[in-house]
Amino acid sequence: MNQSRKTLRGSQRVTLSAMTISLTLICVYLSSIVPAGRLGFLFLSSIFVAMLMVERETALSVMAFIGTALLGLLIVNDKLMILPYVFLFGHFGIAKEYLERIQDRILCWAVKLLYFNAALALMYFFTMHVLFPNLAPGFPVYWLLIPAQAVFVLYDWLFTRVVHFYMDRIRRLIIH
Repeated sequence: MNQSRKTLRGSQRVTLSAMTISLTLICVYLSSIVPAGRLGFLFLSSIFVAMLMVERETALSVMAFIGTALLGLLIVNDKLMILPYVFLFGHFGIAKEYLERIQDRILCWAVKLLYFNAALALMYFFTMHVLFPNLAPGFPVYWLLIPAQAVFVLYDWLFTRVVHFYMDRIRRLIIH
């Protein structure tokens, strides 16, 4: 993912960071109010932090993720919709950059799946033990594990395609 040729100037860093936070917040907010397409908006929300990672701005990526998560908690009415962003989508672009440095492809995928499952488990336990301690799911949750793995693999593949689209087509239009 990290193939940029130039470094960003100060004004570009501020502008790209502000744009990242704004677009991410819009997507997270839309995921909370539009019943159809929630996962689509959450997917899009995860892409914008990756733009900063492409530009070799890890610290700005982390700050954009934290800033978006905090602002999302303030502006999103349905607080449950901010949880997927906080527990997985918001920081996946940052983690993906480092996880894909693992040379062994099988080990890389094993670690990615472990990362995903850890995020899923944290979100589940936070939701079930902190937010809704008296809620019991109507079916065994482990039934969702295999389909979730398949969805994650598709998500990772699409994420990579969109980041490459940004690098090949969009980056040159916004970074001069």
